[in-house]
Amino acid sequence: MRLIAENLGGERGGDAVFSGIGFALEECQALIVTGPNGSG
Repeated sequence: MRLIAENLGGERGGDAVFSGIGFALEECQALIVTGPNGSG
């Protein structure tokens, strides 16, 4: 099984926080997203 995400974006308070994010995960893989200070 594969999970594919393309062109993801998010906003907070009407301001874009991220955009154009994509990834593909194969079975038993994980994705961790952290900010510059290590928060997720």
